[in-house]
Amino acid sequence: MPTPDDPSIPHWIRPSYLYVTMKASLHLPVPSPRGEANNQPSCLLTVEEAARSLRIGRSLCYDLIRQGQIPHIRLGRLIRVPSFGLESWLARQAGLPEPPPQVISFKPQVH
Repeated sequence: MPTPDDPSIPHWIRPSYLYVTMKASLHLPVPSPRGEANNQPSCLLTVEEAARSLRIGRSLCYDLIRQGQIPHIRLGRLIRVPSFGLESWLARQAGLPEPPPQVISFKPQVH
């Protein structure tokens, strides 16, 4: 049985290639209030942005959210998909190990 990184398997089918490719596509520009795009990745995606990054239809994305498969949060009537949760879900679906948690550091404020 071939391993996931076996050179005999085409690179576009290997789980590691799929994960890196999908992870890179999840970093969508955040629209500014004027409608101009800045180049900062958003930590919360709309359902449409999540569907576009997964290259699936909006209805299928809503179905997966309704089934509890895609991690999401509700802000009133709005549904948002955390980009880190989407990356983790994608890794689990591909059978890859969980990516390490992101380390956030900050400079403590002195009062």
